[in-house]
Amino acid sequence: MEVIRQHGICPEDAMPAPGSLTGDSLANFKVFFPELERRVSGIVRKEAKEPLPHWKDSVQAVIEKYVGRCPESFVYEGRTYTPKSFAESLGLDFDDYVSLTSYTHHPFNNWFIIESPYKWRLKPSYNIPIEQLMDVLDKALDAGYTVAWGGDVTGDFTRTGLAMLPEGVTPTQEMRQEQWDDWRFTYDHVMLIYGKAVDEQGAPYYMVKNSWGKSGLYKGIWYMSRDYIALNTTYLFLNRQALPKNLRKTISNLKFH
Repeated sequence: MEVIRQHGICPEDAMPAPGSLTGDSLANFKVFFPELERRVSGIVRKEAKEPLPHWKDSVQAVIEKYVGRCPESFVYEGRTYTPKSFAESLGLDFDDYVSLTSYTHHPFNNWFIIESPYKWRLKPSYNIPIEQLMDVLDKALDAGYTVAWGGDVTGDFTRTGLAMLPEGVTPTQEMRQEQWDDWRFTYDHVMLIYGKAVDEQGAPYYMVKNSWGKSGLYKGIWYMSRDYIALNTTYLFLNRQALPKNLRKTISNLKFH
């Protein structure tokens, strides 16, 4: 939300066509990131007393080589926009979103910043028990909202389109904390939960949009079991209006310090 607020956003159609820059539908990050890291490493040399002139331009050039330049203006449905004016046209209140989490190394019903090396956005999340967190997720989806999910996609997260825990494993608050404390847990991906499903035995799953193109058995959609979500969620990010009224009121009244 901070990026959209500061820089704006544009529809995909306004960006360079997929494949026009890299020859593939997605940027090749095994090439992109090493090149970007070499460029940045050359700028932040140990012996450097100050950054090289125009260092931002050199970094931006690598980014644009692989993902393209964001247009200064574009036409969408017959109207001309800049990225910032397009963001304003969406009618979104960028303050109307909240991050929820569930860990015991901080007290429940308070805000804290999740201590993850992958998390460059140092914004607070509101801490609640896992049962309450899952209830929030279910009620948000039932009300027609989508929910951004940040969590762990190692271990039992397959590349085929399924994510489930081994048979007989029942997630608990204690298990969540143990795998956080001993570093087994890696917050390494963000996806969008948009619906529910059940398998042939009636076990509950969530329908999740991934960002890996049309990969897996379900062409980019993952079915993640409820137990998997309960154990491996770092945070849920959603509109405040999707929260139960009591929780929404509590969060609004309790500021982060």
